[in-house]
Amino acid sequence: MKKLGSGSDKELAAMAQYQMANIYARTGKTDDAVRIYRAVADLRSVFVPRPLVLVELADFLRQSNPAEASNLYQQIKKEFPDSPVVERADRGLGMIAPKS
Repeated sequence: MKKLGSGSDKELAAMAQYQMANIYARTGKTDDAVRIYRAVADLRSVFVPRPLVLVELADFLRQSNPAEASNLYQQIKKEFPDSPVVERADRGLGMIAPKS
């Protein structure tokens, strides 16, 4: 996976990096997951769309950093209003507990 992620094919590399971020997220390597999600979002890949990566990152941060997750959800809704992930962003916002 790491070899593919550093390869010359931009789209294949983005897919491999995205999968590595998912693996890191599931195995508790929080800093690595966040770093890679951000990098993949900046690649603006066709096969790994930016709104998808941002919503994954926001979902991942929802418990540990709800303020940043909320900002990401709002960013998704603003930048990609016609994207199918907007519904997921709305659900994510609804799951962030309001401050009392």
